[in-house]
Amino acid sequence: MKKNTAQYLTLIGIAFALSVPTVMADEKKEKKDEQFKECFAARLWSVSGRSLNNGELPEKTVKVPEGWKVVAGGGGASGARNEAFMILCR
Repeated sequence: MKKNTAQYLTLIGIAFALSVPTVMADEKKEKKDEQFKECFAARLWSVSGRSLNNGELPEKTVKVPEGWKVVAGGGGASGARNEAFMILCR
């Protein structure tokens, strides 16, 4: 009985191992083929590192509109301030 169970589990493991690369390849292809027609950058509410270390969070958060996807984020200087932003596309 134990030998049959071990063989059965081995076959399941082999089938799973063989299917994973196919699933991953399909997922990568879908992402590669994805093209966006519209994109924009949105500034984020922010809080200083010191405030964050003290447990404080920003007063508000940015809600991603339905149908839009966050594709990147970053930060940059705007005048004398550094500002965080996210790029949304659809």
